Amino acid sequence: MEKERQSIGETLKQLRQARRLTQKMLAADICAQSVISRAENNEELPNVMVLHQICERLNITIDQLMLSQPKNESQMGLRFQGIYRYFVQRDYERVSLLLEEPELLEALYLETDLQLYYYYLGSCEFFVEKNHVTALQSLRKGLSYTYNQDKQFVSTIEVQMLSCIGYVLKESGQREKALVELKKSYDFAEKLPYERKIFELAKVYYHYGEFLFEEKDYKEASIVVARGLSFVQQFCSYYYLAELTDLKGKILQRLGKKEMALPFFSLAKNMETLDLVKSLDSLDFENE
Repeated sequence: MEKERQSIGETLKQLRQARRLTQKMLAADICAQSVISRAENNEELPNVMVLHQICERLNITIDQLMLSQPKNESQMGLRFQGIYRYFVQRDYERVSLLLEEPELLEALYLETDLQLYYYYLGSCEFFVEKNHVTALQSLRKGLSYTYNQDKQFVSTIEVQMLSCIGYVLKESGQREKALVELKKSYDFAEKLPYERKIFELAKVYYHYGEFLFEEKDYKEASIVVARGLSFVQQFCSYYYLAELTDLKGKILQRLGKKEMALPFFSLAKNMETLDLVKSLDSLDFENE
């Protein structure tokens, strides 16, 4: 019995750290930080109501917390790290191949793992297979594992998935529905505390900014893109930086500020060249 309680405490700590949450962040508006500390140290489990809210913030159920094995969680995390590496590089063909590994889907049992799987799958179906219908189905299925309209705490993955759903809807011509998802994801990203933000959220700003630009709402687009560029700079990241910079130039151009737009176009072009160099450096020419 003692061994089981210890496993729960270790699992809780591992899940919290994997989601980049401090004990204070996990406890915020739910309970005292000391409650989390005692639970992770196997001293005392919170009551059911508190435990339910903690699990909701971690995007898992109470049953999954009780049954989860840290070793299995770690092994699955390693498998997803390999997929994630190519995903942030937007090498969707490589991601698609990794998702086809035998027994990968059968090995997933945490809702957050299943959510990631369908997030990656939906992205590949859109960018590789060019299939908007199946992409939307996969993205929505992945989101449904943890997200609902009344949810108090939204994860960064959920924010990204809402944005991607909006992007696919836009590309499918369903612009009214796209606006709802894109605006929602942007608002969520803006409200997240800095400690929980990750550089991958840059795509949220680009997706929404691009939509507003296409709608000729240049004033609002300029605000969103400026927020996106500031966000990227905070993380010293190149993720979607070229796209946001180029979009900023296009907005200035449409506003009749052509001279101000030129440096942004030049910078965006230089960053695209840098990405090409990085791609060439990653190729193994000797084994071609």
